[in-house]
Amino acid sequence: MPRTRTTRSTAPTAGSATSASTTRTSPYFRSSKSPQQRQPGDSASPETVPAPAATPNPALAFGTTDPREIHYPTDPLERANATRPAEAVDAKGRRQPSKVSEFDFKVYDALLKVPKGKLTTYAALAKSIQAHPRAVGQALRRNPYAPLVPCHRVISSDFKLGGFNGATGQCPMTMRKYALLVEEGAIVAPQTAAKVSNDVKVQVVPNGMFDWSA
Repeated sequence: MPRTRTTRSTAPTAGSATSASTTRTSPYFRSSKSPQQRQPGDSASPETVPAPAATPNPALAFGTTDPREIHYPTDPLERANATRPAEAVDAKGRRQPSKVSEFDFKVYDALLKVPKGKLTTYAALAKSIQAHPRAVGQALRRNPYAPLVPCHRVISSDFKLGGFNGATGQCPMTMRKYALLVEEGAIVAPQTAAKVSNDVKVQVVPNGMFDWSA
């Protein structure tokens, strides 16, 4: 007759050290119940709970950040010590440099000139500070001061929406950028719901492009 083996787990006692694999640090929830024992509302098993994705710039989360609550440093000494949060990543989970560079601030200072209801392009913004559009785009992707520094007001030269916080395609971040521009009155909202992505051409309102020569 085949032998069976029964294992029994022991819960940690009070005061015992907490393992690194506890639910405080583990990306999964573990349930002591078998699939047959679990009831609706119980924590799911490790097989059904995906590991949490990296959190994008919290300043760009839907409706959670008031620009008035963001401090944008202007003092040279303060800027020299300006850093991003240790956990700062873009929408694709790419970790951002901890230091906010002098070039980053140069881009952000220029972009602050673009008011609500106006748009500019990556090329025009780059030209205003004599920089390359790609370098400007990278600085905007790692912008820790959004939406106070309004990187959502920058679109492609062909009037496509462009990426947002490093995100492209049909995703919450590009939808967020689109919604912000509609809310600010910079673009015309379509009469029917559109599949919003970075490749969507937006209809800019009359005189909606910022004039850098003014």
